[in-house]
Amino acid sequence: INFLAYGLTGYLFIDIYGQDGTPTDIPSIPQVDIGFLGDGFLGDVFGNMNLMIWIGILMVPLSWLILFKTPLGLRIRAVGEHPRAADTVGISVYGIRYGAVVFSGMLAAAGGAFLSIGFVNSFNEQMTAGRGFIALAAVIFGNWRPWGAAAACLLFGFSSALAQRLPEYS
Repeated sequence: INFLAYGLTGYLFIDIYGQDGTPTDIPSIPQVDIGFLGDGFLGDVFGNMNLMIWIGILMVPLSWLILFKTPLGLRIRAVGEHPRAADTVGISVYGIRYGAVVFSGMLAAAGGAFLSIGFVNSFNEQMTAGRGFIALAAVIFGNWRPWGAAAACLLFGFSSALAQRLPEYS
């Protein structure tokens, strides 16, 4: 699925926009100004972030809540860990799996929307530069748990930012 999407987006990009690229008048995702944080360190860091970042931050506890505190989450975990046991109690293994894959694709599309129209306000081929595989590695590194995956994403993001800034100081 990853490689199909990788090739399909490049093909559709050229088919829709041609060699000229994306138009410059694409609307961007708005910034959210949190005024009560003030002008100090917290205001500089969290005071004016993109709406998609706030949604991503809220998705971590929401996904933990759904996966570990609801019957749907128990079913999702059951069809991933023990599909035969889930099938014997009447859970539609393929239905739950397809639903989870479709929802994870929607979350990945939201990440792509942030990258293209929320961060750089344009689309280019191969603009993710392998970050989707880094996200998969973060989920594995986070032991398949939302809080662990979020911590791994912060670690990988910090490492990437540090790698971009270090050449300035050498």
